[in-house]
Amino acid sequence: MSLSPVMSLPPQKADPTVVCDSRELQECLQKNNGDRSKCLKEWEDFKKACMEKK
Repeated sequence: MSLSPVMSLPPQKADPTVVCDSRELQECLQKNNGDRSKCLKEWEDFKKACMEKK
Protein backbone atom coordinates (compact mmCIF):
# COMPACT_ATOMS: atom_id res chain seq x y z
CA MET A 1 0.00 0.00 0.00
CA SER A 2 1.51 3.31 -1.01
CA LEU A 3 0.65 6.57 0.65
CA SER A 4 -0.32 9.62 -1.33
CA PRO A 5 2.20 12.48 -1.28
CA VAL A 6 -0.17 14.58 0.83
CA MET A 7 -0.28 11.95 3.57
CA SER A 8 3.48 11.50 3.65
CA LEU A 9 4.22 15.12 4.46
CA PRO A 10 5.32 15.87 8.02
CA PRO A 11 2.97 18.07 10.06
CA GLN A 12 3.57 21.72 9.27
CA LYS A 13 4.48 24.17 11.99
CA ALA A 14 2.76 27.52 12.10
CA ASP A 15 4.67 29.60 9.58
CA PRO A 16 3.56 33.05 8.45
CA THR A 17 4.81 32.29 4.92
CA VAL A 18 2.48 29.29 4.52
CA VAL A 19 -0.43 30.38 2.34
CA CYS A 20 -2.75 27.41 2.77
CA ASP A 21 -3.42 25.15 5.75
CA SER A 22 -3.91 21.57 4.60
CA ARG A 23 -4.21 20.03 8.08
CA GLU A 24 -7.94 19.23 7.88
CA LEU A 25 -7.53 17.74 4.41
CA GLN A 26 -4.57 15.64 5.53
CA GLU A 27 -6.45 14.40 8.59
CA CYS A 28 -9.45 13.44 6.47
CA LEU A 29 -7.26 11.52 4.04
CA GLN A 30 -5.55 9.71 6.91
CA LYS A 31 -8.88 8.73 8.48
CA ASN A 32 -10.17 7.44 5.13
CA ASN A 33 -7.02 5.58 4.03
CA GLY A 34 -6.31 8.10 1.26
CA ASP A 35 -9.81 7.89 -0.27
CA ARG A 36 -10.15 11.37 -1.75
CA SER A 37 -13.82 10.84 -2.60
CA LYS A 38 -14.62 10.98 1.13
CA CYS A 39 -12.83 14.31 1.61
CA LEU A 40 -14.51 16.48 -1.00
CA LYS A 41 -15.69 19.07 1.54
CA GLU A 42 -12.18 19.38 2.99
CA TRP A 43 -10.74 19.66 -0.53
CA GLU A 44 -13.16 22.44 -1.47
CA ASP A 45 -12.47 24.28 1.81
CA PHE A 46 -8.73 23.96 1.19
CA LYS A 47 -9.00 25.33 -2.37
CA LYS A 48 -11.22 28.20 -1.23
CA ALA A 49 -8.84 29.17 1.58
CA CYS A 50 -5.86 29.10 -0.78
CA MET A 51 -7.58 31.29 -3.35
CA GLU A 52 -8.59 33.86 -0.72
CA LYS A 53 -5.08 34.16 0.72
CA LYS A 54 -3.24 34.68 -2.57
